[in-house]
Amino acid sequence: MSTMATAPAQAAASQLTVDLATGTGALRYGATGFLYGLGDEGIPNETMLAALKPQVTAQKAPDGLQHPNGDALKIAPMFKRAGGRDIQVYMQDVYKQWPYDNAGITDYLAKVDTMTRKIVADPYRSSYVYVPFNEPDGIWYSGNLTGLLADWKTVFQKIRSIDATARIAGPNFASYRSADLKTFLTYAKANSVLPDVMTWHELGNDFYSSWQDHYNDYRAIETAVGISARPITINEYGRSSGDLGVPGNLVQFVAKFEASKVDGCLAYWTTAGGLNDLVTHNNQATGAWWLYKWYGELTGNTVAVTPRRPAGRCRASRHSTRTGSRPG
Repeated sequence: MSTMATAPAQAAASQLTVDLATGTGALRYGATGFLYGLGDEGIPNETMLAALKPQVTAQKAPDGLQHPNGDALKIAPMFKRAGGRDIQVYMQDVYKQWPYDNAGITDYLAKVDTMTRKIVADPYRSSYVYVPFNEPDGIWYSGNLTGLLADWKTVFQKIRSIDATARIAGPNFASYRSADLKTFLTYAKANSVLPDVMTWHELGNDFYSSWQDHYNDYRAIETAVGISARPITINEYGRSSGDLGVPGNLVQFVAKFEASKVDGCLAYWTTAGGLNDLVTHNNQATGAWWLYKWYGELTGNTVAVTPRRPAGRCRASRHSTRTGSRPG
C-alpha cells in the first residue's frame, strides 16, 4: 500500500516559482558581512576569511574602548588582502561602557575629531565608512528624535569638515522604523546631511515575515522624500540564539538580501574574531562557514524567484546553549 496515499492530510507543500527568463542582476554576495567578525591580524585565519568573498565588516572605532580587539584600522590590512570591500567604523564604540556613556555632544565631537583624523591618515582611507551613531533610537536619543536630528547634523558636518570625501552611514536604528526614517531623511535632505549608506538592524524574528515589506517601504520613502536610492547595509542581522551558526536559518537571510541586492553583517553575539560563528576558536569551519563558502563560489546573475508565501520562515535548530555578547 502506498504510504503517500494513506498519509494524513497536510497543508500543501511550499513551492518556489523560478523564472529563468527574468534576471534580477549580478550576484552581490552582500550577505557576507560581519560585525566584529575580525579580531586582530590572523584572527580569524585569512584563508578562512578570503574563501567567503567578504564584502563588508563593521568594527570598532580607532583605539576605542568598547572591546579589547576589533579595531577597524588594525584589521584593515587583512580584510583588504582577503578581498573585502568596505569597513564600517562604529564610532561610538570609542566609549568603554554599554550602553554608551553620554557625556554630551561636546565630548563626543572631540572624540569624532580625533577618530576622523586617524582615518584620514590611514592608507585604507577610501575603504572606511563612518557610522556616527549606533542604535540611537534606544541609546542617547530614546524618544528624542529631534535631538538625534540636531546631533546627526553636527557630527556629520564635523566629519566632512575633516574628511571631505567621507562616506557616512546611518541612522543605524536598532530595528526598522518607517515613520522615523521618513522624518530623518526629510530633515537630512533639507540640511544637506544625507547618509551615503542607509543602515538599520534586523535582529528580530519578524525579519522572516517582514523583510520584503521593510525593503519596499524604505524604497517608497526615498521616492516620497525625493532622494536617489541609497545603498543599504543591514549591519547587524540574526538573533542571539537560533540563527548564528545555523545554515538552515542563515540561508534565508542570504537569499533575501541577495534578492534585494543589499549588504548585511552577521550580528556580534559570540566571540570577536570568529566570523560570527562561521569558524571556531581554533579556526575550524562550522557548517555555516560552508554555506557562505558555497555562496561565494556562485557566479553569474540571479533570477526572479517567487515563493508560494512571500512571508514566513523555514525552521532549523541547533542543540547548543550559549550566552550572548552585548546586543549592539
